Amino acid sequence: MNSEQLARYKAYRLALAHLKENESVFNDKPAFVAVYQSATSAMAQLDEAEQIRLERQSGATHTKNEQRDQLARLAFTVSNVLVSHAVDTGDTAIRKKMSFNLGELQYLVPQRLIGIAANILDTARRQQQALQAYGLSEEQLNELADRINQFSETAQGPRKFITERMQAGMRQEELLEKLDTIFNEQLDGLMLLYQEKQREFYDQYMLKRTVVKRGRRKTRVYGQVTDKATAAPLENVTVAVKGTAMSTLTAPDGSYSMNTPSFSIGVVVYSKEGYTPVEITTSVKRGQATNNDMSLEKVHI
Repeated sequence: MNSEQLARYKAYRLALAHLKENESVFNDKPAFVAVYQSATSAMAQLDEAEQIRLERQSGATHTKNEQRDQLARLAFTVSNVLVSHAVDTGDTAIRKKMSFNLGELQYLVPQRLIGIAANILDTARRQQQALQAYGLSEEQLNELADRINQFSETAQGPRKFITERMQAGMRQEELLEKLDTIFNEQLDGLMLLYQEKQREFYDQYMLKRTVVKRGRRKTRVYGQVTDKATAAPLENVTVAVKGTAMSTLTAPDGSYSMNTPSFSIGVVVYSKEGYTPVEITTSVKRGQATNNDMSLEKVHI
């Protein structure tokens, strides 16, 4: 997925997780349940498509590396036989030309390895009868030829893997568009039923399903936290958006800044050991900064 698709995917997954945790709120509404189940099914299919895409991507790499290693080892074996024969016959040209290190062969770029292996095969074919005395068989040369052809095809591009990966990517796009429709045209509207009577349920849904896109001005909450009695800045105060994983700590001067998605209504919590926690309800507009200064009161024992 690209960054824009991933942002949509994350938002929809968070929203569905929120709905799953609160099924008791809407399970008496058959229409709502049906739409929720449709979204859950589309998300499951999207995850399956992503798994296929990743498997095909890693599978292609694994196949290529495995074939490279097999070809390098067999080419090395045949070259050693050629070197042995060259030493016995005093053929210094062949001895130098066919002397290879296995590690060197294993890490050559594909086309270079294919070229060297083909040269080893061609040289061995020309001296095949003499090399039989060194244990080199016709079957080994045929296998080397097969591995050269096999790796050549793989190096040019694992067509099957590429095709299946592309198909999985196209399937992901279709399912994301389906989720767009479900959320924008169905779930968002159904959630309005709970805007007043189940305000927190509604607000958390809207917060989690907000798609945070890159390349725009950052939406953030910022401010300073001080001691209510002395007005001194407070360091290491935890500032968090309730019901999410978003949080930060204040600096030595009591200041903080936290990037957030936009939300119409959200609860920001301020807490520090020895002080009474404070929760405030706020709204954050997309691409804007919202200033929230806060004073905390010490716990009196």
